[in-house]
Amino acid sequence: MAPIELNGSDIIYKCAILPFFVQHKDKIEKLNENIADMANDAKEIAKEAAAAQAQRGFFDTFKNK
Repeated sequence: MAPIELNGSDIIYKCAILPFFVQHKDKIEKLNENIADMANDAKEIAKEAAAAQAQRGFFDTFKNK
């Protein structure tokens, strides 16, 4: 990891890590899209749950304190 031209971390990155990511780029991008979709779904579910709790007055008990 020395800051020289032929350091070990640069060789490992160029010979092992980068080729792996290039080879599996499409799968990684699809996985990233799936994760983003799942996060948006979870956000919507949380919003709906919070709205349902607010309608029941659950949060109002904490506003007075």
